[in-house]
Amino acid sequence: MLKKAGYLKLVARLKELSISKYFSMSLRGAVSGLTVRIDKYLDLARQKGIDDRFVELASKAAVGLEAYERELKDSSVPAAFLFIKRSEDPEEALRAKEELKVLENINDLNRYLDSAIASPVRASGSDSFDEYLIKAQSILHKSSRLPEQFAPMLEQIAAATESMVGKMRSDPNDVSSGSMFLKRYLNSTDSLIDEYLRLKDQNAESEDLKKAFSRTEEVLDRISKAFKGENEFMLQNDTINFTAELNALDTFIKSRGHF
Repeated sequence: MLKKAGYLKLVARLKELSISKYFSMSLRGAVSGLTVRIDKYLDLARQKGIDDRFVELASKAAVGLEAYERELKDSSVPAAFLFIKRSEDPEEALRAKEELKVLENINDLNRYLDSAIASPVRASGSDSFDEYLIKAQSILHKSSRLPEQFAPMLEQIAAATESMVGKMRSDPNDVSSGSMFLKRYLNSTDSLIDEYLRLKDQNAESEDLKKAFSRTEEVLDRISKAFKGENEFMLQNDTINFTAELNALDTFIKSRGHF
């Protein structure tokens, strides 16, 4: 096990990495959220001591992040701009896969921390929280194959997902509504994107693809605004407006030929 100075240095390094200019906004957010949970764990561990498993997983996450940061420093495609620049460059696709691997290390540590902290949310099934984060990142990574106009909307969906998961981890009262929203609309967003990509990959007629672009952009815009709104409703515990927004969103999406 690392001595006290050793693991504190490790935690300090993770906090430095949470603001790395080379990382994408979503990755910085994921690392920042991780360090918050680490601080909670360390507060509880003062009496019980630091577990070897924590040191192992934290070291793995830090080493992976440091290696990824070094690679990005030498790359012509910084991750901070990975989903702003739109092309089908193989290097972009490789960076997206590498970031997903780094996020998997972070999620492994998050799962351990949730268990160690013994949050009441754990009893409500917090394993699914990691699924939401991974799904949001998967959606974001697909944006390298999509028109650049879709990027801000997908980035907003990913950022809102991370914020909502953070609220659910800290407040069990948010779990029910937050889980219902994320499960439904992350899947809807993923299906919408896949439908557009299928048309694109099939070399659809330009007119058909143009119509699909317009329809997809319209629905994504509405969904991304709903994610932002739901995040705010959770903060305010506003269940009335939350329900009204869901009903309006469902009606809108169905009217555009989805669901």
